Amino acid sequence: MFVLDIRTLFFVALFFNTLYAVGMFLFARRMKVITSLYYLAFADGVMALATLLFTLRHVVDQFWSVVVANTLMVVSLAINYYSIMMFRGIPRPRGLWLYLVLFTMLHCSVFGYYTYIEPNVNARIVFISLEFGLAFIMFAELLYRKGEELQYLGSRIFAAISFGVSVFYIMRAVYSLEESSLQSFMDAGLVHCLAVVVVIVFVAFKNFLFVYATAATMVDTLDKLSKIDPLTQILNRRGLEETCELEIARIERYGGEMSVILCDLDLFKSVNDYYGHKAGDTVLKKFAKMIKEQIRATDICARIGGEEFIVVLPNTSHSGALRLAGCLREHCADISFSFNKELKITASFGVATYWEGMTFTRLMQLADKAMYQAKKRGRNQVCSAKDIEDSEAFTANSV
Repeated sequence: MFVLDIRTLFFVALFFNTLYAVGMFLFARRMKVITSLYYLAFADGVMALATLLFTLRHVVDQFWSVVVANTLMVVSLAINYYSIMMFRGIPRPRGLWLYLVLFTMLHCSVFGYYTYIEPNVNARIVFISLEFGLAFIMFAELLYRKGEELQYLGSRIFAAISFGVSVFYIMRAVYSLEESSLQSFMDAGLVHCLAVVVVIVFVAFKNFLFVYATAATMVDTLDKLSKIDPLTQILNRRGLEETCELEIARIERYGGEMSVILCDLDLFKSVNDYYGHKAGDTVLKKFAKMIKEQIRATDICARIGGEEFIVVLPNTSHSGALRLAGCLREHCADISFSFNKELKITASFGVATYWEGMTFTRLMQLADKAMYQAKKRGRNQVCSAKDIEDSEAFTANSV
């Protein structure tokens, strides 16, 4: 018959908790921006120290192997709770650490009483089981809250497991009330051995989830950064193309209009040559900021080249896009810079409107053609792709 030995289980728990603590600490050092991972590593370290003291039962004084060991288990759960709050971006409640200190003092008092004044192993098991049951209910509630991090499915699974563990420990408390008095916890039966196994499995799943969630978060962050221009903090060409492909698909399915404004800063090379590239970066950032301030929240702004920008306007007619382009041109002309001397900038604008069956590449080509026509006409102007097409059609008919 297979029998679980609780002292062996504590050795196993010590090994794995130490391994988790070291592994999570090394992982946290790589993910320096996620401070909560250090708390998770610290919680595993505290749990490892608690299991070490449990394995030394009958070797060291009961104060260490009973009172301190069980207190460290509870402290480890509290640190885990706080680290999950940090990881999910949930504000820390006021007085949290004060409550933890008071609860720790209560815990030590109860365990001291049932260890030295009125020794009772069953009472200690009931009390620690109720503490664990409460802690895991709090874990489940915390994981069901809305937060900034943790993948949805993973957090829900973790919450469900936490609730199941809570039910197990509450049932263990009820069982211990009815169980015959234990002389030593090291002689405890199957239920109490399973309590140690549950903790080992829970800690393993917790660390797996957080490593997975951290990796997933980093992948999402890198994906977002790959679509953002680092200088102006607006979309780059990749981000623009992905966004606009979705927008065109929406228009083709539900109908609607879309126009684009392509703009290019006039004589920008001379700004870099005369004032330096740092000044040029300042000009680009201020120009991008001006565009973002003038467009709607639903509009899309991107930097697609050195000094070339594009504004995509969903549900906007050609005439509406022309009016906005004129407004952007005027605001651009009003911008001034103080470098070696005062600098004023201008930009040329080309406007094109989507029609059914057109690709985004073709729409960009039309806007680009209109923008270069504005350059040819003397810069600091707005030119419409529709006017160019009408002019070309008239010329062709004349010939």
